[in-house]
Amino acid sequence: MKDDDKPTQEGWSEENDPKLDSTMRKLLRLEEEEIRKLVEDDRQRLVRERERILEELRPLERMARTEEDERAIERVRSLRMKQLTPHRLIASVLPDRLEPVRIRAIIRFTGNRADLEALGLEVRAQAQDIFTITGTQGELRHLVGQPACRRLRSPRLLSPDVEDAGAQGEVGAVHQPRPANPTGFRGNGTMVGVADSALDVTHHGFREPTGAHGSRVLYYWVQRPYTIDAFGNPQFPANPPGQTPEQWFLANPGARPNFTGLNYGRLYTQADIDTAIGLATTYGAGANEICAEPWVGEHGTHCAGIAVGSGHETNWATAPTHVGAAPEAALVYVCLEWFAGSLDRDAMSEDALLDAIAFCYEAAQFENMPIAMSVSQGTNFGPHNGGAEFDQGRDNFLNSFMDRALVWSAGNNNDNNGYRSDTVAAGATDSFTVTAQRNRDVWVDIWYSGPELDYQITVGGASSGWRTAGQDYNGTLSGESVEAGRDLDEGGNLRGIRLFFDAANTGDVFSVELRNPHASDSATYYAWVGNQAFKADLSGSSQDELTISDTGCCKSILTVGACDKLVPSNPASGELVSDYSGAGPTVDGRIKPEIVAVGGNSGALVISANSNQNSGYTGMAGTSMATPLVAGSAALLFEAYAAQG
Repeated sequence: MKDDDKPTQEGWSEENDPKLDSTMRKLLRLEEEEIRKLVEDDRQRLVRERERILEELRPLERMARTEEDERAIERVRSLRMKQLTPHRLIASVLPDRLEPVRIRAIIRFTGNRADLEALGLEVRAQAQDIFTITGTQGELRHLVGQPACRRLRSPRLLSPDVEDAGAQGEVGAVHQPRPANPTGFRGNGTMVGVADSALDVTHHGFREPTGAHGSRVLYYWVQRPYTIDAFGNPQFPANPPGQTPEQWFLANPGARPNFTGLNYGRLYTQADIDTAIGLATTYGAGANEICAEPWVGEHGTHCAGIAVGSGHETNWATAPTHVGAAPEAALVYVCLEWFAGSLDRDAMSEDALLDAIAFCYEAAQFENMPIAMSVSQGTNFGPHNGGAEFDQGRDNFLNSFMDRALVWSAGNNNDNNGYRSDTVAAGATDSFTVTAQRNRDVWVDIWYSGPELDYQITVGGASSGWRTAGQDYNGTLSGESVEAGRDLDEGGNLRGIRLFFDAANTGDVFSVELRNPHASDSATYYAWVGNQAFKADLSGSSQDELTISDTGCCKSILTVGACDKLVPSNPASGELVSDYSGAGPTVDGRIKPEIVAVGGNSGALVISANSNQNSGYTGMAGTSMATPLVAGSAALLFEAYAAQG
C-alpha cells in the first residue's frame, strides 16, 4: 500500500464517521489487499452461481421442442441471472482499477468541481452540491476530513421494477388529427430519455418509418461496453469501438453537448447507429459495431417502446401496432453500467443513474428540446423521506429548470411482506423476525425517529448481544454471516440501522430486537426488506401504505404507480390499482405516487418492443411499464404547450 493510502492520512478520524454510511465506513477501514481479495472471491462466487443455474436448466433445454420453448427457457435463465448480486462491500469498487483500488461514491460537497479535482478525485456528474466521484481510499479518507464534505456514501444497488412477468393508456386519441391540430400530438420536437438495460437499436419501432429508415436515437451512451459469448457469458473488451462521451465532446467542444466528466463507457451517435444497423453484425467489439448486445425480452427495450416506439414491424407498409405514447419523439438512451463484478444484467448503481440523468439533460439542452426522462429502477434502501443524497441530486437537476420532467417508478413491493412499522415505548423492547425467501443475501433497512435505539440479532439461539449507540456488528451466528451498521439520513431527522443476513437456505429465520433505553421518549421505526421486498418476509408486516420504493420518494420527480389493464369483457370493473404497485405516503407525509398508469398484471401484460428480434413484441407487467407511458405522455404535453406558443 502506498503511504498516501494509509488510514492515518491527514483528514481521517473517527469523528468523521457520521459523514459516512456503514458501507463506506467499512471500505475505508479495510486494507487494499483485503478489498482486492474480496473482488476476486466475489467474482469466483458469481461464476459458481451462474454455473449452478445453467446446470439446473439443462434438463429443460433437452426437453425443448419449439422456438417458443427455447424462448421460455431463456426468460427463466435471464430471471435467475438477475437474482445474482455482488458482495455488498465491493459493489462500488471499480474492478478494472485495483492498483490502487478506486472506489465510486456520491458526495454532498459545498465546494466546486475544481476543489474535488484538486484533491485527486475524478468527478463525473454534478447536480449543484451533489457529485458522483471516484477516488482511492487515501483520497476519500482525506476528502471526508474536509469541512466542505457534508456527506460521503457508497452508491446503492437498484433493480428494475418489473412484475413477475397493454394496450397502452388512452394516448391514441391524442395522436389523432383534429381541426385545431391537423397533425395530432405525437411527440414531434420533443425528446424522451431512458436509462435502463441495453437497447435493441435495430428494432423497427426506434427507426424512422420513411426514407432510409435511420435511427430515431440521437445519442446512445453505453456505460460499460460488453459482448455476449456463445455460452451467454458477458465479455468486456479492453478497447471497444467508439469514444467516451467526454472524448467525443472534447474533439469538437463548440458543436457538441458538454459531456465533461463522463469519461467512461462509449457514446454512439445517431450516425454511428445508422452505420451499425447497416452492418452484417450490429453488436460486437468490431469496427463501427455497438458494444452492448441486448438480451431476450430486455427490460430497457420494452420500456423505450412504451415511451416512444412507433409500433412498426419489418414490413414498413403494414399499419403499426403497439404504438408508444410519443412515437415521433427523439430518443436519448443510456445503457446503465452493470454493478462491478456482477453477472446481473439488470442491477444498476445509483451514481451511474445520476450520471445518466446529467447526460440526457445535457443532450436536451444542446438540442434545445424539452425532455421527459423515464427511469424504472428502484430500491427499498433509504429513509423514504426524500432526504437522501440521491434524492437531492435529482431535485437539483429539476429545480429552476424549464422543459424538464423526471418520471420514476413507484416499485412493485406492495403485495409482499416486506414492510412493517411500530413504536418502541420508553424503556421497552420490540421484536420481529426476518424469514428468508431466497437462499441468498437479505438486507433489512430500519429507520426511526426519537431516541437512539439499541439492537440485538439472534439466529438459532446465538446472539450478537446488545449493540448500543454508534456500534456496528460483524460476525457469524449459528453459521450465518450477519452484519449491521448505523446510518443517518441527510437531514439528521431519522437514524438508521442496516442489517445484512447471508441466508444459507430459504426459510432461515433471523430475530431482530430493538430496545429503547430512554427514560421518557418513545421511538417510531419503519423497516423495509431491500432491495426487493420478495426476498424476505417480516413478521407483523403490513400492506397498502409506505410500500413505495425509497427512490420514488424524491420531492421533485413524478412518481408513477400501476393500474391493471381494462378487461374488455368487464369494463365496469375499471382500471384498479394493481396489487403490487408501491403505495404511499412517504415517511414525511407527502402523497406518493402522484399518478398511476397502465402497468398490467400477470393475466394482462403490457405489449411492447422485444429485444433481439428486430421487430418483435412481447408482454411484461409492473410499474416499470407504467412509468415510460407517463414519460411519453409528458412529452406530448411539452409538444402541446409549445404549439400554443
